Amino acid sequence: MHLPRPRGGAVVAFVLLVTVLAFVHGRLYPFAFDDAYIHFRIARHLAEHAQPYYNLGDAVMASSSSAWTLVLAALFKCGATPFTIAMLNALLTACCVPLYAQLMAVAAEDLEGWVHQALAAAIVVPALLMASVGLMETPLALLVAAAAMRLFQRGRAQAFALFGVAAFVRPEMAVLGAAFAVIAVAERRMGVVEIVAWGLAGALPFIAYDLYFFHTVIPNTIRAKSLGYQLQWSDSLPRLVPSLADSPALRDWGVAGVVAIVLSLALVWRAAVEVTARASFLAGLAIAALYVIPRGFIFEWYVPLYVVPMVWPVAAVCSGARRAGEVDWARRGIAAAALAVLVLPSWLPLRAFADGALVNPALAPLFAQGARARQYIEVGAELARRYPGATLLSSEVGGLGEGFPGRIEDGFGLISPAALRFHPMAVPQERSSGTLGAIPPAFVQQVNPELIVSYNVFAEALERSPILARYRRVRLPLFSEGDARTAAAVGVPRTLWGAPVVLDVWVRNDVAAVKGIPFAAAAQAGPHS
Repeated sequence: MHLPRPRGGAVVAFVLLVTVLAFVHGRLYPFAFDDAYIHFRIARHLAEHAQPYYNLGDAVMASSSSAWTLVLAALFKCGATPFTIAMLNALLTACCVPLYAQLMAVAAEDLEGWVHQALAAAIVVPALLMASVGLMETPLALLVAAAAMRLFQRGRAQAFALFGVAAFVRPEMAVLGAAFAVIAVAERRMGVVEIVAWGLAGALPFIAYDLYFFHTVIPNTIRAKSLGYQLQWSDSLPRLVPSLADSPALRDWGVAGVVAIVLSLALVWRAAVEVTARASFLAGLAIAALYVIPRGFIFEWYVPLYVVPMVWPVAAVCSGARRAGEVDWARRGIAAAALAVLVLPSWLPLRAFADGALVNPALAPLFAQGARARQYIEVGAELARRYPGATLLSSEVGGLGEGFPGRIEDGFGLISPAALRFHPMAVPQERSSGTLGAIPPAFVQQVNPELIVSYNVFAEALERSPILARYRRVRLPLFSEGDARTAAAVGVPRTLWGAPVVLDVWVRNDVAAVKGIPFAAAAQAGPHS
């Protein structure tokens, strides 16, 4: 099936979409996720020192996206800034729309492009917005995945080269490639040899890169997160729909969501449904299961990686359900109801994004997380100025690494594998919840850093440890002064995870005696008690 060339209206709609996304990203990118800055630091080190390491000289694979850090390094080499990355993500998100629209059009055997363009925009943009504005790699992963699926739809084995690339943008995309490989072989569409050959052609450059620099292809982050987070089912399952995780409506949606998924599976898993749609739906379902079964911590930027592959096939059924050449209205109606339930969680934050972009950034759904990273950046920069050459220890190393260029040790273990021998930390003896990436006191004892920076919720065991007798504490508010004013203007509470949180900076006594205590004018300072 050959798709028609884009009409003038489609081009205008795409330009309008890019413009709107660029505006939203331009307004809200300063509140990017803390994890985005981990990629930035690694990419800058690669661009400036030819070392893709968080700490120069430490060959730790601290990023789960080799492809994304390579893209960032190339951009930073050309003088890019976080604003540049925001504009790139706006464009990548917009480019996903026509590709997923084409996938739907072919799967639905319906060439009325405007219907699928509208459906794709309604599915992809809301699902990706949080990750995209947060400056994460998810839009690139789903764009490469869509291009791979489109090649597969056209019967091209080269699709598996792109599946191989996608797996190094986000590891979860390996599941997508595997699902397509199994179905291609099972239905005798392609041979095992050509699938493997093309898959290796896409993956081998990244495998060689990872082995050369890290001597492994398994990111250290995978082991760190599996050890550091110890979730119960009641913690992990709600994270599948973060926009509803703290809402009383979650239970009601959960029932409807399970019904919608079962109905969608019944609709999609039919011989009459185009094979790409079936493979994509099953892959999305498998990715979600791989998060939930080990009770993993599902971050906001993970969600589109299973939502989009699952939802676009349902939209294709909704727009193209036919029986004997006639529209199958019953099947189309069931698909439409299932689709409405599945896209609802992605749509709920859109009003908050609009308010954040048009009225006040504090109204945006990622404001508190981003303001936390901004406070880290300011604190890191001040500590670097006052204590050059010091080692800093924390359990969150994104924003801090953006502001503090020196050596940082990670109590959670993402960039410091030595910390992992002290994990998992016991609940409730050492931390109040398995969802908290806490700092092990024994690791602090081992490193003996000049500086420790941590929110109080991550330092529960540390604050009960006698090791802090070596330090003087400076207590800072959750938000910086500027972000606190922004939040106060619209009455946004200064809380995080629904609780009041403060940031503690600990300065080792011998260092404090020589170079003093930072932030004295803005914070409470004193010895550990």
